[in-house]
Amino acid sequence: MSRRSDRASLPLPHAKYGVETDLGKAPDYVEPFVAYRAWNWTAEGLTSLNGVLWTPKVAFEAKCAENEKKQSMVAAASTEKTRQFWQKAIHPVPDPGCTCGMFAGINMQHLFDINYIRRGIHGEVYLWGRLYRHSLGWRAQYAYPKYFVVPMNMIPFNVADAQERLKALVEFDVDIYLQPEREARVGGEQIPLWVKDYGYSQQGLSFLIKKRKKWYDENPKTHALAVGDRVAIFSAQTVGE
Repeated sequence: MSRRSDRASLPLPHAKYGVETDLGKAPDYVEPFVAYRAWNWTAEGLTSLNGVLWTPKVAFEAKCAENEKKQSMVAAASTEKTRQFWQKAIHPVPDPGCTCGMFAGINMQHLFDINYIRRGIHGEVYLWGRLYRHSLGWRAQYAYPKYFVVPMNMIPFNVADAQERLKALVEFDVDIYLQPEREARVGGEQIPLWVKDYGYSQQGLSFLIKKRKKWYDENPKTHALAVGDRVAIFSAQTVGE
């Protein structure tokens, strides 16, 4: 990827969404700034849409592929002059002349408008460090999820499998909400499932059990949920424990 201007020819959309655009050339934010983004949720865990893994309880730090190539050239340099040349070429992340950085939308509506959210996991995200405005929202140095919204259809039907799958998100220690509808929408219902510093929400668990019980009732030839199934599965992390 070659270095290029930060889509300077495209208008910035921030004012349209009520966000101040006069942030200076390269603001360095110490306090977190809230934006919105989508993720992939796979068997390997939570990843950016380009497949980069996010680690629970560790700030996501953006990297630059071009910088990594230049660092290799620094290591391979045979003279001090060559080493200094490549060392000088390494730039901070993000940089106005490059496309590097952790991308995020301005807010949920903006993510809809640029077609980055439809049926996957999404939510607010904290950004800090170096922060640049971009035609697709923001490019940031550091990021960490504020909360997740998970479509109901992405949670395994079997409750034990659901708990196992949710572990990858619970480890981030942020609020998790259920999205009853298959497709996300601004202002759509969000049901608390996991509450930070509290555990599983009775409201969320009851909703899951109710939906599954309804399915079993409509499919009588399938083994039905037995009394106590929820307690047996979630007892290690139920609300209040």
